[in-house]
Amino acid sequence: MPQPTNQLNAIPALPAMTWRGIVSPPYDMASPSGGHMQAERRFPYIDGASHDNVGRDPFQMQFKLYFLNSLRDGLFPSLYEEWKNAYILDGSADDLMHPLFGKVRARPTTWSVELSAERTSGIVMDVSFIETFDDMPPAEAIAALTMSLTELAAAADKGLAKLGYEWPTGERTDSLADLLKQVQSLAFSARLTYTGMMNQAIGTVDRIVDDVDKMTDWDKWSTTNNLMELRNGMVDLGQKFASQARKMKEQVVAIATTLDSMADGHTSVNDLIALNPTLVGQPTVPAGTSVKLFAE
Repeated sequence: MPQPTNQLNAIPALPAMTWRGIVSPPYDMASPSGGHMQAERRFPYIDGASHDNVGRDPFQMQFKLYFLNSLRDGLFPSLYEEWKNAYILDGSADDLMHPLFGKVRARPTTWSVELSAERTSGIVMDVSFIETFDDMPPAEAIAALTMSLTELAAAADKGLAKLGYEWPTGERTDSLADLLKQVQSLAFSARLTYTGMMNQAIGTVDRIVDDVDKMTDWDKWSTTNNLMELRNGMVDLGQKFASQARKMKEQVVAIATTLDSMADGHTSVNDLIALNPTLVGQPTVPAGTSVKLFAE
């Protein structure tokens, strides 16, 4: 049971660690670790590098568990057997209640057991966890990829402008950002219509890559890199939509409401956010707004 909190008794007052709902024995918590994924960009003849923060690394969490009956009755073998079944024999994801981070979706990674003749009341086990997604929902995965492509398109447009590039004749736009926006406007329309337009857009990017590759500017490489990342991401996005396409409908909001209230058995709040990004951050969905929903 946590002890009363004061300045000199903060750590014992932290909530107990649990895994799959099983309370841990007394433990030491190794320093958790993490970080940020920094995509590195290097430039010829320029010292150092620039970086883009592309997300947080998963938490790494370690504990030393004391299954010692000298500390409390029933820790070994009774509680140890529960932990063996829930951790050593089961590598699936579940909820870890972490004393510092609260509830974290995690998976077991490595473990070791200390069995010593000098320690007769039980054993000590080291366990490690890593934060995980079970499976990123399709709408969230598509929204994350779309956001990344929008940034790449904007960067490629700047590079093309710097190179003085003239767009191929006959195109419906002279901007990669606008081209991507046109494709995204059909993202949840009929699958064949969307796939066809995406393939046309990828063909346009391929033409631009070929044109830039023929240019003699020494710094064209950074624009080429952005174009290729954009092209590959568009292929990935097209494949995701082709495999995850669901029937859509649009609903006009009669009276002001919230995204929570609009969620139903077909469309979750997360789906609503992914399908209607302009509504994010608004306290309510205004009356008269046309909202995209999954039909089934």
